[in-house]
Amino acid sequence: SSIHRVHATEGNFNTSVGLPLTLLTLDDSHSISILELGANQPGDIEYLCTIVEPTHGIITNIAPAHLEGFGSVEAIAKSKSVLFNSLENGIAFVNTADERIVDFQIPGEKVTFGLSSDSDFPADIHQENDGTLTLILDTHVVATGTMNLSFVKNCIAVSSIAVTLGVKWEEIVGKIQSFTPPPGRCQVKQLVGITVIDDTYNANLVSSLAALDYLKAFSGNGRRIFVFGDMFELGETAPEQHVKVGEKCNEIKIDGVFTIGENAIHTDSAINGGIEHRHFSSPADLITSLKKNLHAGDKVLFKGSRGMAMERIIERVFEN
Repeated sequence: SSIHRVHATEGNFNTSVGLPLTLLTLDDSHSISILELGANQPGDIEYLCTIVEPTHGIITNIAPAHLEGFGSVEAIAKSKSVLFNSLENGIAFVNTADERIVDFQIPGEKVTFGLSSDSDFPADIHQENDGTLTLILDTHVVATGTMNLSFVKNCIAVSSIAVTLGVKWEEIVGKIQSFTPPPGRCQVKQLVGITVIDDTYNANLVSSLAALDYLKAFSGNGRRIFVFGDMFELGETAPEQHVKVGEKCNEIKIDGVFTIGENAIHTDSAINGGIEHRHFSSPADLITSLKKNLHAGDKVLFKGSRGMAMERIIERVFEN
């Protein structure tokens, strides 16, 4: 930002160990610190709030992630709501598209954003003929140049915060249009004539379904193929959630699905409708099959939880 010197969380330093290490890099030259608070069990957010003492807070969504530690989506919502409870003298940024977040009690000031006209920052998203998305936000029209719906939705949230903190619209638009995704976050690469969508940083049900929508948006010649590894920390819901990913593949009618992992076999079992699909028990077999079956012009999405190391699959498939 031209008006703020920003300090921020790097990587996944968002835990009871990583967050204090991040704070050690904060100094008097910074005017804003943007900190991610991570949680995989009840009480984590509450503890991190006592360390950070936030003045502003945003909860992007409530999703069925880390269910192994939380037990239910309701427990996740309750744990995350503590952030807003800690903002009695601060500002809570509320996503009106998430019904659970809308229901949270807000003790301090509230700023709303979302795809509804009664939000403080109302937005709309329009798809252009080439598949790219245009964001209309509070009367400002932003040609994003991307087909990534999740990114554009995040732009709505970020813009509401930036404007509230005094950043000019012209600068916000420039940052949106020049943004380059970091490795593993829907990063698009061209490798030997194949479009590779590297979304390997992590995976839960919501992010996996969103990534498939992104794959669907790619048009032109060539097949759309999904290479999918297990989603972790889902507890007893793991089979059901992996089946839902398979059902999404059927819905958007992609051309091929290659799965690997103990739970991704449930995704494979849900595939029908003539979609080519194969499940693998070892990375070596998956890599060998992909090398034989991928062709120039294909669009290939790689996705899986951090522990599946799907980025290594990409490296091995396209080495040399």
